[in-house]
Amino acid sequence: HSRHQTDSLQYVRQHGIFNCYTPKEFALLISKIEYHDFLEIERDELLNCAWTKKDKAGRAPHVIHLIDRANTISSWIMHSILNSGKKSEMVRKAEFLVKAARECLRHYNFHTSSTLYYALNSVPIRRLDAIIWKSFSRESVRGWEYLEEYFAFGKEPKLKETLKRLPSPSLPPLTVILTSLAHVYEGQPDKFHDRLINYGKIQSVHEVIERFYAHFQKNWNVRDDGPLRAYFDLKDMLPHYKSDHEIFQASFAILK
Repeated sequence: HSRHQTDSLQYVRQHGIFNCYTPKEFALLISKIEYHDFLEIERDELLNCAWTKKDKAGRAPHVIHLIDRANTISSWIMHSILNSGKKSEMVRKAEFLVKAARECLRHYNFHTSSTLYYALNSVPIRRLDAIIWKSFSRESVRGWEYLEEYFAFGKEPKLKETLKRLPSPSLPPLTVILTSLAHVYEGQPDKFHDRLINYGKIQSVHEVIERFYAHFQKNWNVRDDGPLRAYFDLKDMLPHYKSDHEIFQASFAILK
């Protein structure tokens, strides 16, 4: 395909991500998109767990937008793989995503990389071990093992230490930031003896937020990709599952 073709949303929708971009191209473009959206997050959106409130769309619009896109990408991945038809296509798409996740890390984009990893590591996909994972090339196996060093269960301490050392600009997994803030808000009282303000809690929140914004001290002066952004933002137009039940049904159907 030519560059001008992939500049068209219609072309991308017609042929699909896996046929319009290489893993390197996809990783770079999605990193640009996520980077610009991270920059939009206001400090108020990170205070008092605003992203969990009933009026979260108004109080934390940019946080919610990023969460929604991560969910959209996860659903799209599962739908794309489980509806591939051929075993070879399942393997091709899974290997594409492993390579893309690895490439995201080269751009210090741990946010999207973790989204791709967790979607591939979901039960409906992982249960297809004999069909997909055992058919991986050696390069893909090494790529997956590399991702597991950061995102597998029990690797949280290593991930957090790595995030502290990342240069700017970089993208930490948004879930890590939100979880850290939630632990502070839910784990510490606002006041002692109903009258003494807990300044330690205020300081802890401040430190988490400052570490978050430290990732963007240097600007990544790039333009994000219009067609790819539109592709994922128009989630109602994307092929996706409407419920977990549909996902598991599709996964079980393949194993029959």
